Amino acid sequence: MSYENLVKKVFAGLEQGDNSKFINYDKQSATLLNVTSDRNIVNSLNTMVEGVHFLSNIKADDLAYKAVVANYSKLMALGADPICLQINISTPSISVSWLEDFAKGLRESTEKYGGYLTGVTLVTGKSSIAVSAIGQVAYDVAAVRDTVPQVGDLIYVTGTLGDSGLALNRILQNIPNDDNTSRYLEKCLMRPEIPLKFAVELQTITTSCTEISAGLSQDLKRILTKAALGAHINLKDMPLSEQIQVIIERNAAYQCAFTGADDYQLCFTIQPGSRDKLLELASIHGCRLACVGHLSAQPGMHVYDEYDEPFVIKDSDHDHFAIIDYQGDKYDAS
Repeated sequence: MSYENLVKKVFAGLEQGDNSKFINYDKQSATLLNVTSDRNIVNSLNTMVEGVHFLSNIKADDLAYKAVVANYSKLMALGADPICLQINISTPSISVSWLEDFAKGLRESTEKYGGYLTGVTLVTGKSSIAVSAIGQVAYDVAAVRDTVPQVGDLIYVTGTLGDSGLALNRILQNIPNDDNTSRYLEKCLMRPEIPLKFAVELQTITTSCTEISAGLSQDLKRILTKAALGAHINLKDMPLSEQIQVIIERNAAYQCAFTGADDYQLCFTIQPGSRDKLLELASIHGCRLACVGHLSAQPGMHVYDEYDEPFVIKDSDHDHFAIIDYQGDKYDAS
């Protein structure tokens, strides 16, 4: 049972409210709330736990920066501008110097992407960071969420994919980070850059949109499941950085692009007639785009190489609840 299915099973019914004021889009970790006639509020909650989402030796400023970006990426997927955020810090012991470094990372992320801090809670315990952020989006932009993706819609992604996943794999394998190429990959992991401003304007032309945080193969499935459609993906169009291609061979890089986590880019669909508007927005915001395929009537995600042969994607290793057995009143996760 997946993480999302577990949440649906246990908390079914509790999330339902007055539909005129409560809109939960795609059951993601961000919720769209209609609060006025012209404005919607987006609330996002994201938790990072040591040993699961970050390593024990991560620098405090990098941890703060990444925690904010991971949260803001969920606002981004709904086209919301950040307003404010609250943070809960759990740590085995409280260090003033560590907190000062953490505050530095917070300042750097909010100065870059917006929003301000409204509160911090400190508790002692296992190391984890929980961020709750609030953003806003115009009502007419949010109304685009009623659009239904159709067969033939184009699938786009922003940025390059797989760099963060490869960086993490190299760190876990104790591969030295002693050259410009590997330092670039590590920066992608520790200090990801998100196309937030582009995303805000993008929403008026998308037919679906999600952030890429668990790997493209997992996150695209959210769109496909909701639309009851499939995807035809052209491998040659997957956006790979020069750096990832220097370190590993191309097919391995493609695997990273599909299954590597923590890219915090966008995956979205548009109607073919919106392509010119999309390219105009991308040019204005300096956002790198790649059209990687199109929606199809055949269920599932089907990837083809340059010879039109199927390309097999390895199972993603990022779903922390990939295997859950239900036994009586207890879930055993592995």
